[in-house]
Amino acid sequence: MNVRKGISPVVATVLLIIISVGLAALLYAWATGWFGTATQGASQGPKSNIVVDAVSAYAGSKDFTVYVRNIGSVSVTVNALYLKYPNGTIEQITIEETTIDPGDVKEISGTVTTAFEKGKAYVVIVTATDGSRAEYSFVVP
Repeated sequence: MNVRKGISPVVATVLLIIISVGLAALLYAWATGWFGTATQGASQGPKSNIVVDAVSAYAGSKDFTVYVRNIGSVSVTVNALYLKYPNGTIEQITIEETTIDPGDVKEISGTVTTAFEKGKAYVVIVTATDGSRAEYSFVVP
């Protein structure tokens, strides 16, 4: 008659404890590594971010207005405005620097050298002193 013996309950308990501690250590290492990378972007401080809400321009006119919103968490100073024509040429528009507080919208007016044409698509590019940039495509009514 063959008698099979198993491991004692004490050895089984010790093995289960060792396995549980090892798994807990692996889980802890994974979780701290993941949380470390997940919160890395949040610790970089306040950010600036601008968007163009709309552009007001009319056929036959050389004047236009750009509505710029600051959706960031710090004030931003808009220092340059560009217009890309339908033929691909880009014109830098002379503007005064404009500071926009977080959540605010400012009107920035400019004058181009060539009048806007009805039904043509243009692109406005707005840049700020900190490197923020926004583009907006529009068709002249």
